[in-house]
Amino acid sequence: MIRYRLEAIVQLASPLHIGGLDRLTVAGLHDETQVKEIARDSKGVRTIPGSSIRGALRAFLRKAGQLDDVVWGSTEAASLITVDDVSVPVSVPSSSVDGNGVDRVTGAAAPRYLFRQEVIPAGTSLTLTFSARSTEEMAEAVHNQVGLMARALKDPTFSLGARGRVGWGRVKGGTSTVLRVGRWDTTSLKSLANYVEHRSDWVHGQFHPKDPSADSWWTDIGLLTPGPSSQRPSVRWTIGWKPRAGLMVQDHDENGNVVSSRVIDGRHVLPGSAIKGALRARASRIVRTALAAQGDLLPKWDALSLTDQLESDHVLVRELFGSTERAGRLTVADCYAAGASTTARSHNSLDRWSGGTRESHLWETQAAVDNRWDPIVLDVDLTELAVGAQRACHVLLGLVIAEICTGHLALGGHGTRGLGLLNVAEVKVSGSELGIANFTLNAINGQFPAETLIKKLRHVWEVDAVDTSTVSWLDVLQVQEVEP
Repeated sequence: MIRYRLEAIVQLASPLHIGGLDRLTVAGLHDETQVKEIARDSKGVRTIPGSSIRGALRAFLRKAGQLDDVVWGSTEAASLITVDDVSVPVSVPSSSVDGNGVDRVTGAAAPRYLFRQEVIPAGTSLTLTFSARSTEEMAEAVHNQVGLMARALKDPTFSLGARGRVGWGRVKGGTSTVLRVGRWDTTSLKSLANYVEHRSDWVHGQFHPKDPSADSWWTDIGLLTPGPSSQRPSVRWTIGWKPRAGLMVQDHDENGNVVSSRVIDGRHVLPGSAIKGALRARASRIVRTALAAQGDLLPKWDALSLTDQLESDHVLVRELFGSTERAGRLTVADCYAAGASTTARSHNSLDRWSGGTRESHLWETQAAVDNRWDPIVLDVDLTELAVGAQRACHVLLGLVIAEICTGHLALGGHGTRGLGLLNVAEVKVSGSELGIANFTLNAINGQFPAETLIKKLRHVWEVDAVDTSTVSWLDVLQVQEVEP
């Protein structure tokens, strides 16, 4: 019996949430907050279950077309790989992130769709432990899967836990991931004792296979350089920007008279969930408007709950952004500023009878006014879709980005008060292996050429596409099935 042991010290690049107990706190008829806690063991210690880590790795390898079902197990045979639970150190502080759903009709926070998720903060180091066993017949397959696991743990696109599509649970990867690998042939008593005690057969940074010739593609873990080949083809939109007048993503504050922007590790943050929510709402509006112009009306939302509104979205919107049944194809990471500069604005409510200021209704907002932000990065996995649907999704997302570029779509909160509009300096499309041309557009004299972006999208539809030149984009919108 050949046994492997892999330990990986990974550092979180974004908050991590592993679902545990959900609670409901009620503060009024229309103000319920769903509190989602992190999983805990029988002693109350925050825990990342091995099953969750295993599921993330398995999904990552399956998506890359590198999963060996025989090694990872099935309904017919047990897995040859074991993943240990991870206890979060007590020294790691606990924090929470607030969120809400937005009603598509009113544009305001939907009642009963407020939630607070407990998270393990970004920057936390976690030690993940794996073990594998194999017979001589399975030695090469198990060896390859252990190597691919190590590669995945060094890939910055790998994520753990919930809400991976909005950038949560990502590992920093690269050199920040420290790997320690051991291999034992436990047919001898000495080697078996070494395996049990984890001593002399440990090697740091280098893998020593029984047959070196079978490991020509992986001789040194430190040389692993994760790249696009580990993932399926996707299209990446990269948007360089800065806020026009300020940005507000409201953070919960014990002082009810001050509304401040969210800060993590001394930097303002625009959450991927906020970006994705704004993009989805505008994509829905574009599709419904385009179809209404053709006399094809989607169901009205007035009497629907937020969940039903999302489920009645057009199929292209559900494919891009997800539904209650499946994850979407769009991944949006959190976006950070270089610092935490703010500007204070005072506000008050007016009494509708007297016209004067209402008593005890004065408050202050502290909007983020940083001029340097990370680019907004949108990754779209368009595989497993029909050719027309691939390009229709690409065009739809491009139309939404064009509205951001022209100042017609605000990100974050307080958009009706002049916050959240962006000055876009650059839009770049890259990484496509689906026949969609890459391009880069830059602002000219401070103005972004949105018309040129629209022409690029039209070119994608009319020229780049092989199977869509004879139909219009609206024809694809009227099709309810998008998979080949």
